[in-house]
Amino acid sequence: MTAALSPRVHRIASLGLLVVAVFAVWGGFFKPLLNLAGQAISQLHDARFELSRARRLSFEVETLSEAQVAADAETLKPLLIWTDSNSGTETKFQEIIDQIIRSTRFNLESMRTATTVRQGNLSRISIDLKGEGPEASVMGMLAEFERHRPLIVVDQLTIRSLDSVPTEAGGTAISKVMAELRISGFGADLASFESRP
Repeated sequence: MTAALSPRVHRIASLGLLVVAVFAVWGGFFKPLLNLAGQAISQLHDARFELSRARRLSFEVETLSEAQVAADAETLKPLLIWTDSNSGTETKFQEIIDQIIRSTRFNLESMRTATTVRQGNLSRISIDLKGEGPEASVMGMLAEFERHRPLIVVDQLTIRSLDSVPTEAGGTAISKVMAELRISGFGADLASFESRP
């Protein structure tokens, strides 16, 4: 049967097989190799950036005097929750939130620790809250969060109207709302800071 094929058709079929083989070798070997090299170059650039950043931070730290470090520490002290352990930080933050909520007329349905991220001696504790109450109680609670020291940050907030009442002007006023929010506080391990030279 191959003898019946003309030399021209035989060349075209051979050329087609060669093209398919080239694409298979390209897609199976060379392209992944080039992608791997591209990823390695990208990681190298990232590492150089991080190294440059670390050198710059190292230089800045070396130029700080003891007085500047002490002044920075004094500035941070009122913003952080100081405890002897990470679990103590979570507990203390929940107590702070509970005290603020009790001072308003906000009816708390649930409070749970969402995440705790620890980085060195510092930690960020996020708590999810859900409850309902008069609109004024939610606004009062948010105002207390804003004024409070140690620092409390509202990361997410959703407010829905549950009940409205007619006003004398003919409109409606929201009397009861449901609020879901995620708040965060920042803590420091007191023992690790005291043990520093």
